[in-house]
Amino acid sequence: MNKKKKMFEKKTDILRLFFPTIVLLIECGIYYLVPNAYPVGYEPEVWPQFLLVAAAFFAVLSLIGLIARPLRTRLVKYCFVIAAFCILMGIYDLLTLKSGILQPPMWYCGDKIVIYFMKHWTTLLTETGVSLGLLGRGLIMGVLAGAFCGTLSGISKVSNYWIAPLLRIIGPIPPLVMMPITFAMFPKGNAAATVLIMWAMWFPLTLKLTAAIRNLPPDVLECARVLGASKLHVVIHVIIPLVLPAVFQGLFMGLSSSFGTMGAVEALGSPGGIIYDLNVNSDLCRYYGVYAIFPILVACFSIIVRILFWIRDYCLRWQKGYKRG
Repeated sequence: MNKKKKMFEKKTDILRLFFPTIVLLIECGIYYLVPNAYPVGYEPEVWPQFLLVAAAFFAVLSLIGLIARPLRTRLVKYCFVIAAFCILMGIYDLLTLKSGILQPPMWYCGDKIVIYFMKHWTTLLTETGVSLGLLGRGLIMGVLAGAFCGTLSGISKVSNYWIAPLLRIIGPIPPLVMMPITFAMFPKGNAAATVLIMWAMWFPLTLKLTAAIRNLPPDVLECARVLGASKLHVVIHVIIPLVLPAVFQGLFMGLSSSFGTMGAVEALGSPGGIIYDLNVNSDLCRYYGVYAIFPILVACFSIIVRILFWIRDYCLRWQKGYKRG
């Protein structure tokens, strides 16, 4: 029974491994079998080739996955998510090109979206770099300011006397509310955008770090001092490991707020980035450009969050196997 069960699991794993490829090939067959209905007489330039290239890409990945176990594990795990996205693409094609249920200017067939991406990929790449640079500067400044203010407020009563009113009065104000004042104070370049993104990261990180330091168990610190640890040793080996979970909570909260702030700042007053381009396409009713840009934003933000998860897992690797009482 165990051998049969293992063989059955391996067979289903192979089927799941090639499941996205099968879905894409079925979509290719549906595309050639179902005639185009809207716009009348329109013949896609790259959409059928795009489906075939996507199917070939996943087929190659699946073949490599037969040899490479880590890749196979990932593909088997996320096969249904990938296949669901492919099915949504097929449904969208049926609703636009094949039936005309969804029509311009709001909805364009997938062929228009792929063509826009192919023609403007260099511009989109440059704009993505501008946006990530803006986001990176704001996040770095926000992390430094939050770590500095949170540490001072947590360890010093005098510093907390001055920082606490800022956290209670100014901190909860959304960065977008302060946008007019910030742009008036920093009219040149992207300084205002950087300050607003920094603000979005500074408040949650300072708040979490301050609370974590002030809530440290005093007996643990006292034991470290009694055992002969210096102040620097206590900070590095006791305080920092204890407050790191709260620090990453603040980072995740600030990162989410920073994404929204960057999007609003670029859309309303900071040209050159990819979200600004998305807003321009939306104003001009070129929604095929909007749909081409949106996956880039999703990929960028997902990668940033994933990197932060990796950093968190590495820094908090000592928590593995730890059981809370």
